[in-house]
Amino acid sequence: MRTAIVTLIMLFIIVYAQRDWFRALCCLVVFTALTEYPGLPNPLDAKGFNHWSVMFTAIVLAWMLSRIVRPRTWNFPRGWLIVIGLYLVVEMIGVARLCWSLDTFKAHAVKVNVGYAQYTVRSVLIDVVYSPMRYMLVGLLLFDGARTRRQLLYGLVAVLSAVLIYALIVNKEIPLSGLVGGGMDYRRRISKWTSRHPNDLARLFVATFWMGISLWQLKVGSFKLRIVVPVALGFIVIALGHTHSRGGYLAFVVVGLAVALTVRSWRTFAVLATAIVATITFAPSVTSRMLTGVDTSGNEQHDMAEVTGGRDTIWAAAIEGVKESPWIGHGNRGYAVSSALQSSIVTGGGELHPHNAYLETLLDHGILGAGGRVAPFLYVLGAGAVLVRRRVDPLLRLVGVAAVAWPLASFAMGLSGQHWGFSENLFTFWCVTGLTVRALMVPDTVPRRAGASAEYRPHASRARGAEIRDLHARGSALHRTSRS
Repeated sequence: MRTAIVTLIMLFIIVYAQRDWFRALCCLVVFTALTEYPGLPNPLDAKGFNHWSVMFTAIVLAWMLSRIVRPRTWNFPRGWLIVIGLYLVVEMIGVARLCWSLDTFKAHAVKVNVGYAQYTVRSVLIDVVYSPMRYMLVGLLLFDGARTRRQLLYGLVAVLSAVLIYALIVNKEIPLSGLVGGGMDYRRRISKWTSRHPNDLARLFVATFWMGISLWQLKVGSFKLRIVVPVALGFIVIALGHTHSRGGYLAFVVVGLAVALTVRSWRTFAVLATAIVATITFAPSVTSRMLTGVDTSGNEQHDMAEVTGGRDTIWAAAIEGVKESPWIGHGNRGYAVSSALQSSIVTGGGELHPHNAYLETLLDHGILGAGGRVAPFLYVLGAGAVLVRRRVDPLLRLVGVAAVAWPLASFAMGLSGQHWGFSENLFTFWCVTGLTVRALMVPDTVPRRAGASAEYRPHASRARGAEIRDLHARGSALHRTSRS
C-alpha cells in the first residue's frame, strides 16, 4: 500500500511538472524531507538513483523545455556570479586534490571505517560532487522560477513545510518526557528516522523558527497561513529541544538576537526571553545538556572533555594539521588526508572530520581558499540585511530574514560541527539562497492589503503624503485662478 502511495506521488509530480514545473519543484522540496524516512518505501532503490532523482529529472526536463519555448533572461546579479563562481572553483580544486591523494585518504580513513578500503574516484565524484550539486541545482531552479511575489511565497512555504515534516518525525519518535529527563537516550532515534544528524536538523529548526516568527510579525500570506504558523513553530521548537544540540541552542540565541536587531523588533526580543525562561522552567533536560561538564559547585573544576564532547582532542589534532599547510590546505577531507586524523586516533579520537567548520575550511583550502568557501554564506547574509532594511514589501523582508537566519545558524553551529563545502546537508540553504538572489531582482511593491500596515512601509507613506499635498496645492491654485 505504501509503495503504491509513493508511486502515485511520484507519477503526480512527474505529470504535473509538464504543466507547472515550478510548483512541482516546490512539491519536491517538501517531499525531500521524507526521502529517507524508513517507513516510506523506495520503488527505485539504487545508489544515486531513486524516486527523488526520477522526479527531479522530470522537473529539470520540463524546465529546459519551458526555457526553449519561452526564452527569458537569467538576470543574475553580477556579485552573485562572482561569489558562486569562486566557490565552485575552490571546491572543485579541493575535490581534484582529494582524488589525487586518494590512496593517502584511504590509508588513514580505513582505521576509522573499514568501508573506505573500497573507496574509488567514482565514489568521490558521486558522494562529494553529484549528490550535493543536485541540491545546488534545486536552488538554481527556484531562482529561475520565482519571478513573482506569489512564486516567492510558494518557495518559502515549501522550505518551511519540509522543515516542519522533519520536526513532526522527530516529535513522533521521541516522547515529550524526553525534555524533562533522559533526552540523550532518545537522541539516536533522530538519525535513524530522518537520516540527518541531530545537529544538522537543529540548524534547520533554529533558522525556520525565527523565520516563522517574522512571518507572523510582517503579516505575510493569508490569515489562514498566519494561524497555522504558531502551531508549526510549537512543533519545531519542541523538536529543537529533542535534538539536544548545544550548538543548536547557542545558534537559537545568536540568530534570535540577530533577527531582532536587524528587523528592530522588541517583540522578537520578548519571544527569545520567553523561550529561555520556558526552557529553564519546563525542560530541565535541555538545561542539563547545556551544563554538561560544567562545575556548578563554584570550584571551577570543569571537565573540558565533557564540555566539548571530546572535541578538545579533535580540535588540537586539527590545528596540527592546519600548521602543516596553512596557506593552501590539503584538499577536501583534509582532516583525514593530513596527519590530523592520525594524531587524533593516538589521543583517543576517531572522527573523519574536525567537528568545526572553521578548522575544516582551513584544513581543506588553507587561508588562501577559505574566503571562497564562505563567500556564498557572507553574500546571502549581506543580501538578507539589505532586503530587511531597504525594502518595504513584507514578503521581500521575510526573504531577507530567512537569508539572515540560515547563514548565521551555520556560522554559530560551525563552532561544533557543520560542513560548508559540497554537502547534502546544505539543501535548504541553497533553496533559501535561490529565493534570496531572486528577491534582490523583484521590484519593491507596497502590499494592497489593509492589514499590511504602514509600520513596514514608511517611505511609501511619505511619498503618498507628498502626492496628496501636491494635489491640494494644484486644486487651490486652480480655485484662485477661476475666482480671478
